Amino acid sequence: MKLIRGLVDEKNDDQKKVMKKSSIKIGKKRLAGSKKNVVSIRMKIILGFMVPIVLIFFLGMISLTITAKSIRDNYKKTSALAIESTGQYIELGMKNTSNLLMQLAFDTNVLDYYRGNISNETEKKNLRTGILTNINSSIILDDFINSLTIIGIHGEGVSTLDGSKLTAADALKTNTYADYQKQNEIKWKDYPQGYWSGYNSYLDAIADKNTQLYACSVTRQLSDGTGYVFADVKAQVIVDKLESLNTDDRMYTGFITKDGRNLWATGNNMEKVSLEEPFVNNAFGASESLGMEEITYDNQKFIYIYRKIGSEGMLLFQMIPESVITEQANMIKKVTIGIVIGAIMISCLISWLIGRNITGAIKLIIRPISMTAKGDLTVSIDTTRTDEFGQLNQALDIMVANVKKLVNKAAHLGNNVITSVKVVEDSSDSVLDSSKYISSSINEIQQGMSQQAIDSENCLNKMGSLADQIANVYGNTEKIDKFVNNAVAVISDGKVIVEDLNDKTNQSYQITNDVISEIINLADKSKSIEKIVDTMDKISKQTKLLSLNASIEAARVGEAGKSFAVVASEIRSLSEQSSLAARDIYQVISDISAHTQRTVATARQAEQIVSVQKVSLSTTIHMFETINEQVSDLLHQVKEISIEVQKIETAKNETLQSIESISAVAQQTAAASQEVNSTTETQITLVEDLRGAVTELMDRANMLDEQIKMFKIV
Repeated sequence: MKLIRGLVDEKNDDQKKVMKKSSIKIGKKRLAGSKKNVVSIRMKIILGFMVPIVLIFFLGMISLTITAKSIRDNYKKTSALAIESTGQYIELGMKNTSNLLMQLAFDTNVLDYYRGNISNETEKKNLRTGILTNINSSIILDDFINSLTIIGIHGEGVSTLDGSKLTAADALKTNTYADYQKQNEIKWKDYPQGYWSGYNSYLDAIADKNTQLYACSVTRQLSDGTGYVFADVKAQVIVDKLESLNTDDRMYTGFITKDGRNLWATGNNMEKVSLEEPFVNNAFGASESLGMEEITYDNQKFIYIYRKIGSEGMLLFQMIPESVITEQANMIKKVTIGIVIGAIMISCLISWLIGRNITGAIKLIIRPISMTAKGDLTVSIDTTRTDEFGQLNQALDIMVANVKKLVNKAAHLGNNVITSVKVVEDSSDSVLDSSKYISSSINEIQQGMSQQAIDSENCLNKMGSLADQIANVYGNTEKIDKFVNNAVAVISDGKVIVEDLNDKTNQSYQITNDVISEIINLADKSKSIEKIVDTMDKISKQTKLLSLNASIEAARVGEAGKSFAVVASEIRSLSEQSSLAARDIYQVISDISAHTQRTVATARQAEQIVSVQKVSLSTTIHMFETINEQVSDLLHQVKEISIEVQKIETAKNETLQSIESISAVAQQTAAASQEVNSTTETQITLVEDLRGAVTELMDRANMLDEQIKMFKIV
């Protein structure tokens, strides 16, 4: 049988070789026909280097676009934050100025002087000197204010504008109040904090002021309507803030008022911006105090950021050219393009050199391979290369040598095949007769074994039904065991959780006691503060009594004690304020004490609840321990049932295995008989085919001998 199968396999191998030769010829024709469209290795290497560089270039351009947008957004945010902080600073300074004017508007000395209640010239002069000293001190303490001026119905005006016409003897007479009233029709009830403007035309005219020294002005009416207080904001303070925002000479940073006053950072060549400009008009009318928009001014694109200064009708803004924002991104773009161009040139040079090296090595290999393909096995490849192409040359030399050995062996094998074919032809006739006799005997054995297999199958089915029932019982026992184990695990986890909860409850109980102690300490501290407040109240009363005595003594002195009387009046006023403050503090301490008592009561209730919770948790832990003992007993009983069922399962398996063995032996015998019968029939067919194969094999052997003669070995 092995000899017959070997001959058939050799026949199939010969057919495959013929097909391979045909495929080689077709492949050569295709290769020859496709040479015109082949892309060189050098070009492929260049393209291979170019692809990642181009992808990196596109990645760089995408990243550059994202970076440029990020730079633009961050620049806008940073500039807006700077404008906002500067606006808050200016707004705070203006609020402080308004507060100062409010103090002067309600100042008793100012009101007494301008009401005309004082007839004594010496007293009036001293009072005016005190007012002037007060406003000079205010300017010294506040760097935001440039000058302060007060005018009224009665009495001369006072001003800190040294060196101007206001220092002349006839500059601020009583007629200044009437003149100002005629020139201004302001509804003062609409401006409780004062009226802000870029210019104060009245004072600028009568005092011949240098308008470059101040940025804006605020006017407020005295509380009784007998005069006005004027304050100018230093222009240099505003300009310094504008210059701090102006980080680039191409920017325009300015300050504009509702009456058209413009201030610019030093170095800005911007002309005066009109209030009629859309971006200025829109900013004044915007509901938000901080805004940003893109504008075109003087044929140039800007990012316009503005900050409204309170409700005073003033605007802080900055105009940033687009070129300033995109300058950094453009520089990155130029550097990226330059690097990519350089990388492309370098990659082209490197790929050209590598391609040239590879192409030369391939050409050196093609010539001997072509000769080998034509049948000349005497060629050899000589090279001094030590890289992969050198290894390829060595492998080709070894391949040619092995092909040469294979051709020699094939020639010798062809001669042996011819001799063996003749022997096989004689043996095939005797094998055919023996195979027919064996086939008849095997048919009889197959019929007996088939009946035995049927009987074994019936017995096996009945035992299978019994096995299924036992398996169900065993499976249910395992499920009960798993359920009990899970219950034990859950009970253990619950016990751990409840114990942890008990620990947390103890901690809560301790924390509650600590809180109660701290609250009691706080109540004690509050009582100490009450004592301090009582002391302050006593001091205030003593101070008030002393100021009263001082006033009496000043009245006795007469004109020389007027100044001392003013001081005593101020001390009395401070004493009254201290007394009121002490009463307020006492009221706050009383409220804190009441809240402290309520908090202590609440903490006591929490302490009682925690105590009850501790008892409940102890009971819960005891219940968990009882449940755990009951479930453990149940688990022991289930395990005993499982052991007994497992013994039944073992006996059932042994019986089932015995029946399966009998059935398997019968089936294997029947199958073996059928297989032997099939094999015998196949053998008869093969022997009959063998005769035809022997003839064809002889023809193939002759063809092989002719093909071997085509190779040049020596």
